[in-house]
Amino acid sequence: MIRTATMLVLCVIAGQALAAPPATTTGKVVSVHDGDTVTVRTDDGQTLKVRLQGVDAPELGQPFGRRSRDELAEVAEGKAVTLLEHGRDKYGRTLGTVMVDGVDANARQVATGMAWHYARFDKSAGLARAQEAARAARTGLWGDAAPVAPWEWRSQEQARRKASRGLPAGAGSK
Repeated sequence: MIRTATMLVLCVIAGQALAAPPATTTGKVVSVHDGDTVTVRTDDGQTLKVRLQGVDAPELGQPFGRRSRDELAEVAEGKAVTLLEHGRDKYGRTLGTVMVDGVDANARQVATGMAWHYARFDKSAGLARAQEAARAARTGLWGDAAPVAPWEWRSQEQARRKASRGLPAGAGSK
């Protein structure tokens, strides 16, 4: 009985921890790397490389890549932001929602057709709806006859690099 009660309490605590709101940080966007990555200098002097949560923008060498970066720069570069932190990605970048003057820059990138909702890693219904609306209106990259998702483009580029080195398609390097 005590073990069951203890497990119940632990489950409730774990559930509350998972549902906890993201940490909030304020600062200024000091640079925009591409359409889904910015550098923020926080008000306390930290420098954070931030990957926009739930967003995957075209790579710079891909169609719409530079346009996506430029759109994000127009919205956020040099501006004061509120950053909602959602953890870290496998590269150590802060995953975050970037708010500029009350506007969600992540959702704006998707809604204007400058990026995909990265549904593999984010289940946001709002981003999914924003993408569907942009696609239906043929906004931004959705105006292209056959837009290629960034994760597919990266995979194709990796296969091309391997082929140019004479490696079989499935071979990897360490």
